[in-house]
Amino acid sequence: MTLTRDQISTAADMALLVYQDPSDWITYRDGFTTYIAVEGSDELADWRRNAEFLITSSSEHLGFGAYARELMAQMWIARVEIDPNQDTIICGHSLGGAVATIMAAQLQDQLPLLQLVTFGSPRPGGRRFKQRLRVPHYRFVHANDVVPTMPMAACGFRHTCPATQLGARRWLRQLDGVHDHDMHIYRKLVNETPPV
Repeated sequence: MTLTRDQISTAADMALLVYQDPSDWITYRDGFTTYIAVEGSDELADWRRNAEFLITSSSEHLGFGAYARELMAQMWIARVEIDPNQDTIICGHSLGGAVATIMAAQLQDQLPLLQLVTFGSPRPGGRRFKQRLRVPHYRFVHANDVVPTMPMAACGFRHTCPATQLGARRWLRQLDGVHDHDMHIYRKLVNETPPV
């Protein structure tokens, strides 16, 4: 199944909106589609998770994997209901994108209509994790965003799919890598880009 432009746009809206919520995740139902958005780094504990960059025996980033399980436990306690017969889209920006990717891998057998949309996500795990993920993944990267280059591939980390590039890379302006990570810019560009 291919996501519509409206679904990708809603995923971008949710990935931005979750930053305004006190929770680290939010859900939204739009007709027959359920969205789960995971927040990116915005507090000290998130930066500590980012720094736990060992690959576990399950080929996941140590910090991202632990956080994914923590958020899934919170959702279970909150009794979040997801209909396996309807579309579910997990989305996130930055740390939230990597955690959403790990959550998708954990939920893929229970939710056959699950899809994943990430914005400026770091690499979530190693080669075996990449092979294990079977969920359709739409991975957006803006210009020189530095976060998708971390953790380093030389340390065994991999992305789970090719990126859809938003905005031109500017080889002479590498210092824009932090500015290019802004979710507001991702949302604007996704809404201006033809459907994938």
